Amino acid sequence: MPSSTPSIVMSSYSSPGQVVEGVLRTLRASPCRSNILLPLLEKAREEELSQQTAVPNQVWIVCTSTDPAGKASIDFVLSCTQGPSKTYPIFIVPIMNCSTGTEYVRKRLAKMAHELFHKVQPGRVFSVFAPDVVTDIFCGEWAQLTGIGLAHNPVYYHAWFMRCTPASLKPSARPGLIGCQSRLATAEDASLVGDLCYQFALDSPPFVLTQWEARKEADLLIKKEEVWVCEVAMEGKRATIASIVAVTRSCKKVAAITKVYTHPDWRMKGYAENLVRHVTT
Repeated sequence: MPSSTPSIVMSSYSSPGQVVEGVLRTLRASPCRSNILLPLLEKAREEELSQQTAVPNQVWIVCTSTDPAGKASIDFVLSCTQGPSKTYPIFIVPIMNCSTGTEYVRKRLAKMAHELFHKVQPGRVFSVFAPDVVTDIFCGEWAQLTGIGLAHNPVYYHAWFMRCTPASLKPSARPGLIGCQSRLATAEDASLVGDLCYQFALDSPPFVLTQWEARKEADLLIKKEEVWVCEVAMEGKRATIASIVAVTRSCKKVAAITKVYTHPDWRMKGYAENLVRHVTT
């Protein structure tokens, strides 16, 4: 007699090239929702293809449910990867509607936690980035599995995903800024951009950077044309960089601003807003 309970299947991949096209199509169908993960996957696939070798330190887990009629649907996609200059948190994209019910969600995330437990060392999971309900359940399951408790203040930060399109972007209410130029960063800006990357990270423990790591990040952002600067020139003084904006998660239809930082000496003057507007337009 057919079961009325959906079956849950975990699929793990140690290489981005192994991730099946159906998963990519599902992620691409919701580019805003999947932005924390899709650009990483696409870049890793491109890198693997160009180098003709597997990209190391990659784990991708896909949770799929099959209903009694045999129809399969992807519920969650998880990534555990290493970037060019840092180790990324665990990213989890919910494809399903998480308001379906806590127990429905819990069953799937518990299985994902078990799957990841058999793929990586427990200490590899130092941070999890996902919607609140997903993060809370997954971290609880991981803590039970590993015996590693959550931090004293486990919620590191809450991030809001805000979308902007040419139709929704409104003119600034601020008067025009004098003496500043918003532009793509160049190699000559590397030192100042590195300083601002370093200061940005100081506010984000445990994701702090050494000055060397921050300079390395700046060099990489500039090389990839992923960082913009607001250069300020005051009369009688040497021009300096007041603000930076980085756009590091881009796919075909969506690009995400992932870093906005203004030097403390230049805050509350509108430079960051001016630069963000320049980047988005």
